[in-house]
Amino acid sequence: MVMNVEKKELTKTITKGLFALYLIFNFGPFNFISFIIAWPIVISIGVDVYNKFFKDFKANKKRKMSNQELGLAYKIEEYLKTNELIRVNDNITLIVTKSGDNVYDRLGVFFAGEYVCQLPDFAEYDQQTYQTILTSMQLDKKAEMKQEETLTADIYIERINEYNTDIKHQEISNYLYLTSSLLTNIAVLEKKGVSDDKKTRKLYQYYLPILMDILDNYCKVKDNSYVSDDVKAMEEKLIKTIILCNEALKTLLESLNEEDMLNLTVNMKTLESILMKDGLIKTAGMEKVKEAVK
Repeated sequence: MVMNVEKKELTKTITKGLFALYLIFNFGPFNFISFIIAWPIVISIGVDVYNKFFKDFKANKKRKMSNQELGLAYKIEEYLKTNELIRVNDNITLIVTKSGDNVYDRLGVFFAGEYVCQLPDFAEYDQQTYQTILTSMQLDKKAEMKQEETLTADIYIERINEYNTDIKHQEISNYLYLTSSLLTNIAVLEKKGVSDDKKTRKLYQYYLPILMDILDNYCKVKDNSYVSDDVKAMEEKLIKTIILCNEALKTLLESLNEEDMLNLTVNMKTLESILMKDGLIKTAGMEKVKEAVK
């Protein structure tokens, strides 16, 4: 399976471009809507296209393969005929993400399943890492895509509630109830399909597991009379840690809703402008609307 990361970006760009053209042709190039929405989209697309082709041209013009790269190229090509990816170590994998004649230019680097950059980019700013990747490619055994465990907010809500039943410290318990409540809101968004996997992946893979380890260690030592003084100091730090986690969850919730709120605002404003343009809304009608919402 060839993973085409750029294809998704191209689809987004085309969608934004068509939306911008729709606004320009319907409202005119000098309309207020065109100025604040359409033209910025057109300009940003133009800049992105220029940068992409300029950088690709520059990279293709200057890049020459070393003897080591030339020696590996055929092996890599043959290996990819029967394998979906090249494993470097437990965290780093190489996957074909774009087309082209040069096999190195086609390979994207993934860390823990998350795209980092194209392989030749390492040669630009970190030659040592690039050489390590070349020498660590596991081309002698079949590589299989790891099946990632599906993590959701519900899993951590259940674990936090279990820890909370064992914690008698009122302040810590109250903050953990807030943590559980915030995760419940994220769970609701996940079930509605609003949640963004890119934004929640680190939450489930790194942040919350660390918090679970902290709570687990605290529950093991909190009733130990021999370390009571240390436990009190730990409890103060734990409270600060949970507060920071709760603030991070609040920020995440805001960002998960931000795009939908922006789309809602733009769509309402666009509909209002279209109705006025087509003469379906009179000035008197708008005044009634303003009075109704006061």
